[in-house]
This record gives sequence, structure tokens and C-alpha cells, in this order.
Amino acid sequence: MNTRSINPAIRVVISSINRPKGWQRPLQIGLLEGLKGSIGSNFPQPWHSKAFCTSRLLNSSAPQASHSGRDFKILRFTPRETEDAWQNIQQNPLFFRDACDCSQCVDESSRQRNYAFFNIPGHITPTLSHTDDEGNIHVKWTNDVPGFDDTHVSKFSPSFVKERSRPFAVRDKSSSEPRWDAATFAHKGCWTRFEDFMNQEEPLRRLLWHLHMDGLVFVTNVPPEASSVSDIGERIGPLKNTFYGLTWDVKSVPQAKNVAYTSKYLGFHMDLLYVKDPPCLQLLHCITNTCTGGESRFVDTFKAASIYAKRYPHFVDLLSRTNLCYEYDNDGYYYEQARPIFWHRNVPQLGGKSLDESLRWVNWSPEFLDTPAYPNPNRALIAQFREAAKAFADILESEELVYQVKMDPGTCVIFQNRRVAHARNAFDMNSGERWLRGAYLDEDVFRSKLRVLGVEGPQDPKLSSR
Repeated sequence: MNTRSINPAIRVVISSINRPKGWQRPLQIGLLEGLKGSIGSNFPQPWHSKAFCTSRLLNSSAPQASHSGRDFKILRFTPRETEDAWQNIQQNPLFFRDACDCSQCVDESSRQRNYAFFNIPGHITPTLSHTDDEGNIHVKWTNDVPGFDDTHVSKFSPSFVKERSRPFAVRDKSSSEPRWDAATFAHKGCWTRFEDFMNQEEPLRRLLWHLHMDGLVFVTNVPPEASSVSDIGERIGPLKNTFYGLTWDVKSVPQAKNVAYTSKYLGFHMDLLYVKDPPCLQLLHCITNTCTGGESRFVDTFKAASIYAKRYPHFVDLLSRTNLCYEYDNDGYYYEQARPIFWHRNVPQLGGKSLDESLRWVNWSPEFLDTPAYPNPNRALIAQFREAAKAFADILESEELVYQVKMDPGTCVIFQNRRVAHARNAFDMNSGERWLRGAYLDEDVFRSKLRVLGVEGPQDPKLSSR
């Protein structure tokens, strides 16, 4: 092994590569040419030697290694990563044959498959065609799908193979979301200008990444038009239609059909838990806010749940397995759903540290609760559940967890409805006017936009500098 520094941004590691058994060529061969004048006399000879090159970015602001007008291309994957990927393909040929998305397999216009999964022959066998200079694996298939000939070649990157080789539940990055408290969000929370969010892709990507990771973001300098909340929401995707409509107003009105339409204190809650598919995202655009009071309050329920699991591990199972009936019965509408406070990916793995790993959603909306859905409720069981739920409510109200802000006109908050609970302080209706306009989006819409923009998890190389 021989290490030389090319420049302060890139370190290149040069090592020889043996030809692994069964491969038609060495893995990820990089041809280093014409670098003598750029690197110096200590660079390994010969100058046209074939060597594997990998890089470690020492300064993420440098997009590439470049000297004397010559660009040096860094290979994307190590030989081990490529070899591991090939072994995974060999071990599961049916799966990876179906994962091919070349133009022969997937219609370029409709993006639908040109064959059915069950038409793949059970005795299909992958054959390594070659690996390219970036480490991608090109595969031919023996006993391929009927109608496909020898010209069909599948191309897989090692990262794609690694990702697809993990269980589907593991590929959901929600469990890796960082938890925040009031001080953390005040220091690192995302605030983005409306014009940048609407007109540039990078501010949009950054906001959505923060929304994915933190569950709470703000858009500023929003025009005062009632249609602005639709413009912001539709920048992500189609709005969710409910019995409130595609958009709705939050104003105090006589004979209110919802506590949000009063001037009372509104405790921490999540919206529409009484419907089968509650919204994933909620948007609230502040158009006018001149009243005394009425501050908006937000809390990361995942952070609260993490604290709860450490403080009350004996209650975690109770809040995970006890279904609560959420109900709306008003103004000609009746909705009802039963769900637990802690909703897990894998219910059997509960308690302690596993809560952080398995928690999928939190369901919290006391104003719309009916009763715990016990088949045979008894006094002792109900009393125990009340104690467990009260302990979680107290944590949610912890001063160090609650981020409070009085939203200025022209501000729009976007938050994950089943992660970030929201509340509102009481306000004096006689002191001014308070008008917010809201909208919802479904989870599928949000996830689709993340995928289209290539927004990843906490290690997103373009966005992880918080």
C-alpha cells in the first residue's frame, strides 16, 4: 500500500489488485495517465500503471481532484463492495433479474414492466459480463425471460444491490431520524424563503430533507394571498382532500365545529387521527396575526417517546398495545378509528432502546379520544393506562422540549402530522385578528417527492451539513 497526497481535498490510495476467481477482468481498474507533472516524482511507476483508486474527501467543498488543467476521476466503489454485490446477485438471481430497469425491461414512456415477475424462469442464472470503470456490474442471464435474447444486459451499482439486499423494513430510514428539543431546533431548524423554495431546486431539496429528518420546517416571505398555501403544498405534490376541503381556514367563529376554530388554549395534538389514513404533512400559512397571545407550539414526539422509554420502560408496552378510539361526530360527519399511542414497525420488539428503533408513528389527540378499546375493561387496567398516558403528556409539555413561536404574517409552517404534535396558546379575540390557512398532504405524496429529488437519509452528501 502506498499513500500520496494529491491536494488538500483528495487523498488517493493506490494498491494492486489480484484477479478474483471467476472474474473476466480485475475489478474497478483505473488508468492513471499523465499525472507525473501533477503529483510529483514520488508517485509509483510506471506512469501508465493500472491501479485501483479510492478517495476520502478531506474537504467536502472540493468537487473533484484537478491539477494543471487535468482532471482525475475517482472511482465510486471499492473492489470488495463490487465483489460483495456480485455475490448477492448470484445468491438471489430471481430478485435481481426482476430489479433490472433497462429499456428492454421497463417501458421508457409508461415506466411499467414489459413482463410479469412470474414469467422469469425459476432456473435463471446470472453471468458476469463485465464491470465498468465506476464499479458497476453488467450481468447477462442464462435462461432469461421468454422474448429476451443475448443482447439483454442488466446493470447494477454495488450501492443499489446492497440497499435492495436488506429487508424492506430496514430500508425505511425513518428510525434514523434525529430527535430534537427546543434548543436544538432553535439553533438548527430550517427556515427557507418562499421565492427560493418555489423557484430553485436546491432550496426545495434542503427543506424537504429537513422536513424528512426533523419533521418541522418554516417558509418565510409568503405572499398574503389565500392561495399561497396551495402553491407551497403543490410544490411538493397534490393536496389531500378531506371534509374540510383541499384548504381550510383557522379562524375563531361562533358555534365552532372544531376546537381549533375557537380562541381557547389548544393542547398538543395531531390532526384527523379518526380517519383511516391521517395526513402525513400539515401546512399552516399565517396571513394575519395581530392578536395578543396565540403562539404556536411544537414538540418532537419521537424525542418525547425516547425519554419516556428510559424513564418509564414498564409503560412502553401498555402504550404500544392499547388501542384508543379516536372519534369525530359533528356537523353530519362521523369518523372513528382505533390505534395505539406508539405505533411500531415490529410490535413484538418493544421496550427500552428498541422503541427508538421500531417507532413508526405517534398517535396523540386527546381532544378527540373516546375510550380505551379494552375487550373487558376493569378499574385497575384503566387506572394503569391513565397513569401511563399522563406520564407521556407531562413529557410532551416539558419546557426544554417545546419550541414556541408566534408566527408572523407571511410565515408558513410545514410539519409531519404523526411525528410533531402542535398546540396553540389562547389568544384575545378583541385585541386583533388571527387568520391561518391550512392544507394537508398524504405520505405517498411526500415520499414520492423525496425519491424524485434523490433526498436521502442523514448521510445525504449534499445536505448533511446542518
